Amino acid sequence: IASNLDGLKKLTEANIPKLKTILIDIKKDQEFIDMTTGGGKNYADPLKRRIAFVEERIRGFCNEL
Repeated sequence: IASNLDGLKKLTEANIPKLKTILIDIKKDQEFIDMTTGGGKNYADPLKRRIAFVEERIRGFCNEL
């Protein structure tokens, strides 16, 4: 999220429901679930993949603001 802070500064009350939906969708996304479930996921590479997954979706949201 830190890399998208400038974009999130444009957030308004009207945009909050869409951001909430995006975050919930991330949590329910099977690809993300696969990245977070099971053992051996707490080292650098899996963490970077999870961060990139969320970052990409937040960036897309910010680009629409």
